[in-house]
Amino acid sequence: MNQLRKTKKYKLLIYQRDQSRKFLNVNGMLDLLQSSIHHSEDWEIQVFTHSSSHSACELVHILHNVDVLLTPHGFQSLLLLFLPLPAILFEVFPFRYFKNCYEKLSADYGVIYGDAMSPATSWHSAWLLPSLSAADESGRYQFTPFCPICREYARSHHVSFQTVAANQLARLINESIDFLGNRFIKEDLQSHRFVNSRSSNIPRSKKKKKYPVVEDMVNKVIENSVVDKV
Repeated sequence: MNQLRKTKKYKLLIYQRDQSRKFLNVNGMLDLLQSSIHHSEDWEIQVFTHSSSHSACELVHILHNVDVLLTPHGFQSLLLLFLPLPAILFEVFPFRYFKNCYEKLSADYGVIYGDAMSPATSWHSAWLLPSLSAADESGRYQFTPFCPICREYARSHHVSFQTVAANQLARLINESIDFLGNRFIKEDLQSHRFVNSRSSNIPRSKKKKKYPVVEDMVNKVIENSVVDKV
């Protein structure tokens, strides 16, 4: 099995937004990830930029073998529905903005979730937002909970992926690597036509879907080739 595993690399995809809340200095991110991830030579790191012209089928093809999806917080985190299981979704929030939308969905679907908060990316946000911030319920972050205008202001800023976030992601990967590796072995065994004797006798029609509502929804999107701002 170890020999089979060595034929593949883990895949980390940086999903770049195309308008607001973009990653700054993507080239610097690549260097930082290479230096932070243990055994980085076992990883393939790619950058993909969002576009409304991408179809659901294209997104499924891009994400079907991604082990880590690294993205700014936003609507595109729903792409966790297209990730293999298990995989990691890691979000980066803008400075002093926090909205816990995707952690529970990730847990329900079987995706490992992590997040970090960007440092301030402008002098005015560094000066203004700390005076408007309060701790979230978990105590993880200070964020802007008050007027909608202030939250929108915080939400609109680009994000910076720095050493603290890179170390958090590296720790999460290290803690989860056995789960990701087990998926690799399973895929390799299937590709080499090995059969698991405990499941081979179960008729396909009787196998239960692990997440029926989500899987049916994704299948419907794919079948209808819906183009949406996912």
